[in-house]
Amino acid sequence: MIAQSTPASMPAPFTLDLENCGRRQQTSDSRILQIDSGRVTRLELRFRRVPAPIDDFPTDALACEIDLCDREGAVWTATSTVTARLFLQHLFDASLDGDMNLHHLDQAPATMLTRLETQMRVTDVRFSSDDRGDRQLVFHDGDDIELVPVNFRYTSLHFDIAGIGNELTVCVNARNSNGLMDQMTGEGVGPFVFRAQTSHLLRNDALLVEDRWQINPFPQPLVFEPTDRTGKPQPHVAIVN
Repeated sequence: MIAQSTPASMPAPFTLDLENCGRRQQTSDSRILQIDSGRVTRLELRFRRVPAPIDDFPTDALACEIDLCDREGAVWTATSTVTARLFLQHLFDASLDGDMNLHHLDQAPATMLTRLETQMRVTDVRFSSDDRGDRQLVFHDGDDIELVPVNFRYTSLHFDIAGIGNELTVCVNARNSNGLMDQMTGEGVGPFVFRAQTSHLLRNDALLVEDRWQINPFPQPLVFEPTDRTGKPQPHVAIVN
């Protein structure tokens, strides 16, 4: 663990282990943090909501603060910023690893409910869309499978994000009248939960354009800065001049 104090306004950090993630990362003093492959690299993360500058049909961003300890025990830090669209993509992107099942909140597995109760990281992250595209949500509640047709017309969703390690539990809440509507019944879908991959928070692809957060087609590289903190050395992480 990294020796540090956490301000009261910031959520507690949690660890993310990346397997076989050989790479080179920039530093703010024009050096390179080299991470050799073949080992497990441990990061410590915390993230916070970055509200949209305007509240008219808003989409927020998440700033994910990343701490990385090198082989000397020195802690380096960087920030990755992503938009709330990231979580919407987890609803439909079949290329993602792991369980993509959706669950109504009142029928969700006990492990997901426990995470929402005990490991909440950030709440009320907003996403808005008016693409008017028709989609189907597939709910898996016990042995039952339900297809719910929805349309993203003047839609605003609110995400609550919990979890630890490599997996997040995301709860979708409609905190206003612009939530997802069941096209068959005309009623609101109601809160539901699904899983997301923590590593996607490292994309650093948020771009602020005319006071609105968008996805940058050219993600920015992570740039690590030195700190005065120390932690458990990772022998395969070294500074290259």
